[in-house]
Amino acid sequence: MFSYESNSNYIEVKEMELVEIRQELEKMAKRLAAFRGSL
Repeated sequence: MFSYESNSNYIEVKEMELVEIRQELEKMAKRLAAFRGSL
């Protein structure tokens, strides 16, 4: 039981990290698009 709980906790943390990473990538993509548009 304990190992299962810690495992699901780990998965939740991973999902949060993935969401944050995706948001950062979207920000970078928008900056790149704006930079290309200004050239």
